[in-house]
Amino acid sequence: FVRSEDRVRRRPSDPQARDPWSPAGAAAAARGARAMAQEGGDQQAGQGGQPASVTHSNVYVKNLADEIDDEILRSVFADQGEIRSACVMVDQVTKKSRNFGFVKFEHVASAEAAILTLNNHEVAGRKLVVKSADSDTDEKPPSEPTPSDNLYVKGLPLTISQEQLHLMFSIYGTVCQLKILTRPGMGSTGEALVRMADVQQASWAIQNLNLAKPPDATQPMLVRFADSAEDKTRRRQQVRSKGPAGGGQGPGSGGGGCPPNG
Repeated sequence: FVRSEDRVRRRPSDPQARDPWSPAGAAAAARGARAMAQEGGDQQAGQGGQPASVTHSNVYVKNLADEIDDEILRSVFADQGEIRSACVMVDQVTKKSRNFGFVKFEHVASAEAAILTLNNHEVAGRKLVVKSADSDTDEKPPSEPTPSDNLYVKGLPLTISQEQLHLMFSIYGTVCQLKILTRPGMGSTGEALVRMADVQQASWAIQNLNLAKPPDATQPMLVRFADSAEDKTRRRQQVRSKGPAGGGQGPGSGGGGCPPNG
């Protein structure tokens, strides 16, 4: 019995095959995994190893290493069939990988082969989770609000004042506007909108304050970009296409930048 790793090491004609971070190395590892799957395919199928309920060609891939980008992800799955798109999801603030992505094949059979072959297969030191995606789409899911100078804050102490909130955010730039959200007869909801001078200052505030615990708070606060009008429209379209579903949405953002003085 020869492991897929041994097959990769024995490819002297391909100097990148030993490098798990390169497209060639990742593809070589995937070829080894495919060969192993073919060797044990009959036995695995007899034990119910075929992927169940694969009805479209979009595949969800989880537990990717930080170094895996779109190109390497495509190369890992290239042997399974013709690929229409491959994307690794990244954080819009830090621009770092969120360690999952999607591979869209041209044919459903290729998606089935990818799930059977590469699920639980190790790439760059991590075992992949490969399964059929929840929906059939080529686009990256619009799960993150569009970056702007407007921030949505949740989880604030109900007793926090506007002065205290201003002081907290002014460390990371110029606070142009802020508003603590209230509910009639109840007072503060623990939420707020804070507008910084520009997107860079808003991003800096998110990096430093998101999941921080303010004084007198019982839980960390959430700080993210507020939903724009386009974000809200996009989310409503998603809800209509999928049916009613829960999920909070922060208040929307307005125009950009600080208002002129005077």
